[in-house]
Amino acid sequence: MKRTALLFLAAMAFPLMARASSPLGEQISTVDFFQAIQGDYTIVKAGGAAPDVNDTAGTVEVETVSTRFTFPYCIPNGACFLGVTNFNHPLTKVYRATSADSEIYTIVMTDLHGQNKYQWETSAGKTIYRNFQFHVSPTQTIVLEMELKKASE
Repeated sequence: MKRTALLFLAAMAFPLMARASSPLGEQISTVDFFQAIQGDYTIVKAGGAAPDVNDTAGTVEVETVSTRFTFPYCIPNGACFLGVTNFNHPLTKVYRATSADSEIYTIVMTDLHGQNKYQWETSAGKTIYRNFQFHVSPTQTIVLEMELKKASE
């Protein structure tokens, strides 16, 4: 009897917990979000400056079970990175938060190494992509922010 009562209470509480809002915003469909932003991009700024002349093109490619972001970046000392991030759809959640003048999509990917967080912000005709754990060396991690312009705009 106790077990049945506990199962009943758990069944009643689970839907309520599932509807709880996140401090990151409302959870939305991961695939729908990626499909909405897929395409080719021009990197306008990277790390607060104009990008290296060879690193001005980026892409968002949606596949069946994953989405690949490719946004290359060269740090000021000359070290360059391909900037490839693969988001496995089942391991990725997307949250949407809005304000009067912007929409911020927080992308949270969980894998064997833990959680990684990214943001995609649209505001006043600009798109900002943030990688909160961009590794510039084995001992140094930065928040890399890029201003993007969709090629079709």
